[in-house]
Amino acid sequence: MCVENVRDHGAQGDGTTDDTSSIQAAIDAASLAGGGTVCIPSGTYMISAPLAMAPRVMLHGEGDATVIKAFAASGWGTAHLYHGMIDMVGVQYAILKDFCLHQNGSARLPANHVSYGVLVNASSDCVIDNVTFLDPGLNDEYGHPSGPQLALIAKDEEKSGWGGGIGGCYRVSVRKCRFIRSGTASVDFAIRVLSNWENLIPTDEFVHYNEGHTFIDCYFKGEFAWNTLEFAGGATRYNKVTHCLFDGQTLTHIDFDKGANNNVAAFNTIYSGGKADRYIGDATKRAHAIDDHGTVAGYMNYGNTIAYNSINHLNNDNAIDNYESAISASFTRQSLIVGNTINGVNGQRVGGGIFISKNVDGVTIENNRIRNVRKGIFTDANSNNTNGVRIHNNEIEAVEQAIIIALLSGGGKGFSFTGNKLKTTSAQTCLHVAAGILESPVYALNTAEGGTIAFVLSGQHAVAIGNVARNASQYSYQVREKMTLIGNVSLNPGTGDLTKLSSSPLPALIGNTFTGASAAMAPAFGYASAAPVDGVWKQGDIFYNTAPSPGASVGWICTAGGTPGTWKAFGAIDL
Repeated sequence: MCVENVRDHGAQGDGTTDDTSSIQAAIDAASLAGGGTVCIPSGTYMISAPLAMAPRVMLHGEGDATVIKAFAASGWGTAHLYHGMIDMVGVQYAILKDFCLHQNGSARLPANHVSYGVLVNASSDCVIDNVTFLDPGLNDEYGHPSGPQLALIAKDEEKSGWGGGIGGCYRVSVRKCRFIRSGTASVDFAIRVLSNWENLIPTDEFVHYNEGHTFIDCYFKGEFAWNTLEFAGGATRYNKVTHCLFDGQTLTHIDFDKGANNNVAAFNTIYSGGKADRYIGDATKRAHAIDDHGTVAGYMNYGNTIAYNSINHLNNDNAIDNYESAISASFTRQSLIVGNTINGVNGQRVGGGIFISKNVDGVTIENNRIRNVRKGIFTDANSNNTNGVRIHNNEIEAVEQAIIIALLSGGGKGFSFTGNKLKTTSAQTCLHVAAGILESPVYALNTAEGGTIAFVLSGQHAVAIGNVARNASQYSYQVREKMTLIGNVSLNPGTGDLTKLSSSPLPALIGNTFTGASAAMAPAFGYASAAPVDGVWKQGDIFYNTAPSPGASVGWICTAGGTPGTWKAFGAIDL
């Protein structure tokens, strides 16, 4: 039911008349009546200044047939800098529904700058439903990119260039909206959800938050030069982006940044990507589809969740950065990267699936499926202060290493690798952990297929339990530090079951099943009620008697290798 109709207040919707004052008059009249719906019939309504929403007012159009469009060469001067075409500032229960918001960026010059499509500040419980955001930015050959199309800003202190005032944003629902970067204009962001970070307010001292927002069933199309959707700042928390579709080039499609915490990105589809044109030749800019990263000297991220997203075809023909990835984590704690499907990153030439960088603590990487990448889960060799990384039950097929971990000193505690199914399709190692960086890691119940060496295991006092290596072209296992191998299986290695670096100590071998053509390591320890009668064994292998009795032997030792070799009893038990 319409409380007000913009036509009744003089709006023409003819694409040439300035309808700013007419639409604003309809909004103000609805507000004076206690709220209600302001109807905007089909047509193109030109505006030259921001429209200010009022509490309990719905601005309701007729879908994309209703267009609110900014003039390109009149209005929008410095007086309106850091405002939106529509300002939802200091309001509750305001609704934007069923229309197109056209920033007219392709025809715009810097003198007529439009900062945002919609600005939300110091507001709560608002809805933006089925709105198309179209043609943002400036037509200035990337010299003065603009954005975002939608800004949600919370501030505890003044921040030049953000718009709005002191205050928070709470429980804004953005659903079934379309954010289209079309035409020739450049824009940095589609959506920014921001709170103060530059003065490093302690997290527990924030007063105003950007929290409780939901972004559901939205569509993002085209190039966004910096990020498509950014959550940034220590007071940006408990927000969700779910079931959205991202299609286009950018540095990061979903960005958790500068202390953002307890946010969720789940069930989204990210299709295509790679760096935006503006940064293709810039080696300092790194592309990730989803990035969870705090800052070096400020806010660590905390508790963000990246779950069940589908990330496909992030191909950039000009990519040269080995650390670009589908998902990245750095300067973050207690994050979850769970259940994501990754298929195709940079044509398998550079980068990979999930990148773990500096200052990562307590992150779980679990149940992800990664295909058609150069590397699966990998680190930067210059990373440090990275601890408590749990890599569990992932299924990875990579051209090079399915998992490779290399760090500087200052981290490496609490790593575990369990239940992963790994495959490499080239002459590389499958799971590779560099020596001298991990403290007591656990390798358990992983399977590895192919590679020159299936498992390269490192870590002082590491334990490897129940792993299965198949069809390595050289060795199934290589050990690089003092460790224990229990119940591991080696199947069809080209050279042998087990090898070590020349300076590494012998591992303790208990109950492993080695079947290789030769065995460079001895001894293997097993348990049986009698000496082996089949299998390939080598001199020095030992089986302990599982049915000892007076007068029997403690066990059997292989004195000459073979199939099954020559075995002699040792250690007579007293009668």
